Amino acid sequence: MSGILSFTIIIAIFWFILYWVLGGVAFSILAMVRLAKMRKTRFSCLFTLTAAACALGASRTGLLLARNNVRTCLEGVDDRFERLASVIACGILEEVAAGIIWFLLLLLIGTVIMVLARADNQSWIDTDHDLDTELDELLEV
Repeated sequence: MSGILSFTIIIAIFWFILYWVLGGVAFSILAMVRLAKMRKTRFSCLFTLTAAACALGASRTGLLLARNNVRTCLEGVDDRFERLASVIACGILEEVAAGIIWFLLLLLIGTVIMVLARADNQSWIDTDHDLDTELDELLEV
């Protein structure tokens, strides 16, 4: 059981990094295109937690879907590295499918989070002020 848990964590870390970078870029572009006013900190924190949860879900789902294929490949393998390689090689199709499905779910949840993180007084990009005016305002406070 601990072997499956370690594989789940290793694969989840891979998915988390991929989700966090690709999803973050997608939502940054979306926020800039929409010139959306939003609370960036709230969105960033919620998106990071959601990406971690989706990565764990993708890892676990992929391993559950690939369970029979992986069991067949693991017969007669003793080394830990060979076990990891066997899990990845025999379950790659199921892992990738689960990863794509969970990424789409992450985008859906991220869109909801983006809507919930809207703000009336803060903007992602402030188009009304130039940089000098903003610096003057900050120095006055």
